[in-house]
Amino acid sequence: MGLTAFERETVVSFNDAEEMALVVTQQRRVITALKNNPAAVLLAEGVFETSRWARFAIPKRLVSFRTRNRVFSEAERARRAAQLATARNGRAEADHADSSRRSSSASGSATSGSIEAGDSGLSTPIVVSPIGVGDSVRFREGEVA
Repeated sequence: MGLTAFERETVVSFNDAEEMALVVTQQRRVITALKNNPAAVLLAEGVFETSRWARFAIPKRLVSFRTRNRVFSEAERARRAAQLATARNGRAEADHADSSRRSSSASGSATSGSIEAGDSGLSTPIVVSPIGVGDSVRFREGEVA
């Protein structure tokens, strides 16, 4: 007989002196997510009766506590939607101008293989939050260097 649903838990422990947090879990979803996270280091794993468990070390900067969900009025929601649309349109216009500049400089230049500084064609890395643990802790992958 394995652990009951109440007994299958995840415990995150860290302190001010160390840079790593210790995660001990018996939840399969959390084990899988941490095994897939390149920043997590598997310290030990095993089976207690029929329930799997694992112990991981992760950088404590990747542990964050959720804040409560914000509730916006319709006016605030409309204002934020307009602000986001403006930002997206401005970025789309900038992208179009950049691509036009690249294509015109490539066609009119003998050194079409050169790349200007900041024009690598790569997007900015995105920090993702693959899992939510309980109601209060979220693990995020670190930023790409």
